Amino acid sequence: MNPTCLGAYYCSKAHIVQDWPAHKTYCKRVSDAGTNIFDAILFGVNETKPRLIKLPWYGRWHNLDMEPWFKGRDSFIRTYYVQTFGANGPVLHHTLAVCFDDNFMINGSQINRCIQNVTFGNAGHPWAGNILALRVEGFRSDWYSDTVMEEDLAPLARYFEDSYRK
Repeated sequence: MNPTCLGAYYCSKAHIVQDWPAHKTYCKRVSDAGTNIFDAILFGVNETKPRLIKLPWYGRWHNLDMEPWFKGRDSFIRTYYVQTFGANGPVLHHTLAVCFDDNFMINGSQINRCIQNVTFGNAGHPWAGNILALRVEGFRSDWYSDTVMEEDLAPLARYFEDSYRK
């Protein structure tokens, strides 16, 4: 493994070995991006806890490189914007962008265990596939900024609980 990489943390050596082929490519992309990276929260489909990842971007307009997290020809990445803490709660000091595969219900994506865990099984929707969250500068903008786990996780968990609930 690359001892200088601080972008991935694993709970066991078996998981390191299992993930290394995919992480090696991702790690190179992050390294090649240099300073063009954002801290994003990953709600991994097969993980139980959200974690910060380095998300590269390219070009002048913050084009995010989300390929390692959303693969396949049947994927369609959609972004929802979260501006309040809960459906009728107070306004946040910043907007959060939640990026997910909008085709997750038809392309065979697995239920997201991480979302189930952070909502204690109370998600208002059966979220599946990987989900990424970033801060947005302004509303519905392509100008992103780093997420802060301590500040952004609670409003995101509440969003997942309240989403699509009737």
